[in-house]
Amino acid sequence: MPSLTWKGQFTRYGLHRYPAGHERVWRIGSYIVQHYGGDARRIWDDQPASVVLDRLIRMRVGPQISRMIVGALNDTGQIEDLGDLKADLHVRRVLGRVFTGSKVSAREAHRLARMVVGGPTWTLDSRLYFLGKDYCGAKPNCEHCNLKLVCARGIGVSEGTEEPR
Repeated sequence: MPSLTWKGQFTRYGLHRYPAGHERVWRIGSYIVQHYGGDARRIWDDQPASVVLDRLIRMRVGPQISRMIVGALNDTGQIEDLGDLKADLHVRRVLGRVFTGSKVSAREAHRLARMVVGGPTWTLDSRLYFLGKDYCGAKPNCEHCNLKLVCARGIGVSEGTEEPR
C-alpha cells in the first residue's frame, strides 16, 4: 500500500500511539517486502544472532529493539544463537550501580554484562530489567535488593537509609 494510504489508516489500524511510529511500521514493512519478498522469516532463518541483529539495524528498527527481537527469536526457538541484552535505563542503572556505584552507558553495560556471563548477554536481560524497575530505580530500595551484598552502591547500606555506610 502506498505511504499516503497507510498514513490515512493511522486511526483505523491503531498500531502505534504516535503517527511517526505508525509511519515507521510502514517503512519497516516496505523494507521487508522489497528485500525479503514480504516474508520476515527470511531475516532470521538459518542465521546467527549477529547477522539477524545486523539486518534489523540496517532496516533502521533501532539497536535496542533489534536486540529485543533477537532475544525473542531465541526465546521462541526461531534462532539458536543468543544475542545481547537491551541496555535500557533499568539495565544500565543496575549494572552501573553494582560495578561502579552509578549508572553507565549502553556500551559499558554491554561490556559489564559480558564480563558476568562470558558471552552473549540476553539471558540477563529480563532479570536486570525487573531488578532495575522494582528495586534499583531513581529512589533505590537497596535493603530489599538481592544484589545488595555485592553492589558497589549497596555495600553496607544501613537500615532505613539509601546512603552507604
